[in-house]
Amino acid sequence: MRDVPQQMLEMLLPVAEALGQELLAHVAFVGGSTTAFLITDPITRQAVRFTEDVDLIVHVGGRPSGKHGRGSCMLVDSGRACRTM
Repeated sequence: MRDVPQQMLEMLLPVAEALGQELLAHVAFVGGSTTAFLITDPITRQAVRFTEDVDLIVHVGGRPSGKHGRGSCMLVDSGRACRTM
């Protein structure tokens, strides 16, 4: 049987490392990549559907110290946020 929590962890860790400690402190991982960590029943946990992305949320109302770090986003003229990963 596949180890779903381990697969999800292998997806989340590179994203967390790319964000760095400063940004990571302000991020909440959400969505399918976190589901296996929220289920306590081992049989149900193994039935969690695989996801191909990692979703996260972060407050973007202001930047601490005004610096752009790894994983930061800026609004561009078209109004779309850029992704930097």
